[in-house]
Amino acid sequence: MSAESPVTSGLRLGRYVLERKIASGGMADVYLARQMGAFGFAKSVAVKVLKSDVTGDPDHVRMFVREAMLAAEFNHPALAQVYEVGEEGGRLYIAMELVRGISLTTLMVNLAHQGKSIPIPLATRIAREALDGLAHAHEAVNAEGEPLQLVHRDVTPHNILIDVAGTVKVVDFGIARAETRAGRTQGAQIKGKFGYMAPEQWEASKDIDARADLFSLGVVLYEMSTGSRRLFKGTNAPELYRAIVKDTIPPPTLRVTDYPNTLSSVVMRALEREPARRWPDARAMRDALDRVLEVQNWTVTADDLARLVALALDGRSIEDRWEALATTEEVTSTDVEPGDRPTEPALVPASSVPAPIDLSASPATVSARPAALGLHDQPATPTPMPVEAPRPSAPAAPAQRSSPVSVWAGAALAGWLVAMALGVTWWRTRERLTALEGSGPIAVAPPAPAVREVPAPMRVLADPTLADALVAPWVEVLSNEARGLRVVVDRGDALQRMLRGDGRVALHVGLANDAQVAEGRALGLDLRSPACEHVVGYDHVAVVVHPSNPLPALSVPELAALMSGAVRSFHALRGSRERPSVLVGGAGSPTRAFVDDVVLPAGDPRHPRAVSREAIVVAHEAAAVARVASDSTAVALVRLAWVNASVRVVPIEPLRAREAVAPTRDAIRSGQYPLARPVVLYTRGAPTGSDERLAQIALSPAGQTLLERAGYVSR
Repeated sequence: MSAESPVTSGLRLGRYVLERKIASGGMADVYLARQMGAFGFAKSVAVKVLKSDVTGDPDHVRMFVREAMLAAEFNHPALAQVYEVGEEGGRLYIAMELVRGISLTTLMVNLAHQGKSIPIPLATRIAREALDGLAHAHEAVNAEGEPLQLVHRDVTPHNILIDVAGTVKVVDFGIARAETRAGRTQGAQIKGKFGYMAPEQWEASKDIDARADLFSLGVVLYEMSTGSRRLFKGTNAPELYRAIVKDTIPPPTLRVTDYPNTLSSVVMRALEREPARRWPDARAMRDALDRVLEVQNWTVTADDLARLVALALDGRSIEDRWEALATTEEVTSTDVEPGDRPTEPALVPASSVPAPIDLSASPATVSARPAALGLHDQPATPTPMPVEAPRPSAPAAPAQRSSPVSVWAGAALAGWLVAMALGVTWWRTRERLTALEGSGPIAVAPPAPAVREVPAPMRVLADPTLADALVAPWVEVLSNEARGLRVVVDRGDALQRMLRGDGRVALHVGLANDAQVAEGRALGLDLRSPACEHVVGYDHVAVVVHPSNPLPALSVPELAALMSGAVRSFHALRGSRERPSVLVGGAGSPTRAFVDDVVLPAGDPRHPRAVSREAIVVAHEAAAVARVASDSTAVALVRLAWVNASVRVVPIEPLRAREAVAPTRDAIRSGQYPLARPVVLYTRGAPTGSDERLAQIALSPAGQTLLERAGYVSR
């Protein structure tokens, strides 16, 4: 790509002139823009621009472009339309339909600040419309008419919008997975926000289909209809994992006294942990909600949803919301994922909580239960931390809905108590002042300034190849979990620096060598003890070639000769007579480090070699796989996360045996596959405090999921 220009108001990207930022996420910003055409034609659109700090990451670029490609296949009112994907000045952008509305996240947060939540009939209608859009996406086909078998994988309140006209939109298919013509999946890495992920999304080995989206939508509907900030509670990813995968899920009838049993049945079936026990597809669940609306005699229209949005905005316009985003750095969100950045501000007035607004005056009523359009009572001030306390073992008592009379009576009593307290305080102060009259001057010493002890930051030493891909996500979870703890990731020779005293924790690729073990013993540390050495996963590489390449197997010395350019023909390796074309990762990449540290030293020690000067350097392992799939002479080393059906994996012969071993996860974990080495977390003695917490995060199911996402193999 060419050099990037800064994103500012007035910047032109293709046919679009940016006006102002209206939303922001971790990967991209969204701008209000004008599409310019001939004869003065202009149209308001939304332009999503990939952030500059991720434009060099092929994974993010692929996700960004895939979102546009998939959404371009949609034509449904509940799915935001995509008009164009393009590049201008080094900036990738997507032009899409402008949704003049707010997300469910903002809606629920703003209502909570008013002491309200979404009425059950309206929550049912919102979920029904979202399911209609998901059904269309799940059934989408490509240009050849083949089913895409798409799974959104990130159905959360952030990604469900309601515009000012009351139309529901499902957005953000950036991490969606679809099937290709060959039947293999794209984007097979586990993704999604922890609190809304289906149980099968927590396991890298399990297949995921559209029913995962139904589980996530079930969580959203549960939270909307019960007024709960969170269904699955936890202060960290392991606790959320336990809540989603193991703990009992209380039915919504235990949260709200008059919750309809018909709706509770729909929600609880969506929340079944086994996909086979859930609704078979989005259409079936949507039809079930239609029956609930009919049985309950609830008539909810788009006008009712529009009034709900207006109530949440509290008199502000959408333009005010966009303006607040442009001028406010910190925003409020109900998203509880460790490290997640909210995508838009919750527009809550800084003044006192406004008086309740009665929705019962809506022209569209719920015939059988007009009072159901009243909003549920909620605490006026939400919890400042986005993660709630762990769930108690016993289910909470059903919520009781207060009548207006009881609310006003309670307010009057509270006011009387406050007035009495102020009167007593005033009287006691007057008595003290009277007693001091006529006395001499009083010397008042100013209070000593409070000394705030700032805890020293925790320094995590990490080998360079692990710092960004693996350490950063773990550290982010730890930082969010341990409030006030500042964690610093320090790159370099992690284990050696820990032995020098630079830090207490080191994430190192490979076991400590004999010299390091001896150095540790001189310091009183037994690096090989369970107190110091914690294997958290495995680094590895697989040799991939074109499917037509007959290369049967390789020994590690043969691979070293191949990577160094000493092999001029595959025939010398029992293959074809073609000349090999070697692909290697760039300097600093994990696969290049593996070649330099493990593969090349396994060659002839009398003639140490380096990577061949003729080798083709690739920016990413996905690019290496794509090149091998199209070139019968190419050979590359990649990790299993990027291996797919377009290439063939070559078995490797162990050094002390002649039977070749394929790089399966079981073979890597057992030590049978020679092109693997452990990823080890070393501590200076038995871990305590934050050191121990980081080790627990690394070894937890969620921590192991993050390790798999980074391309390594879990324990």
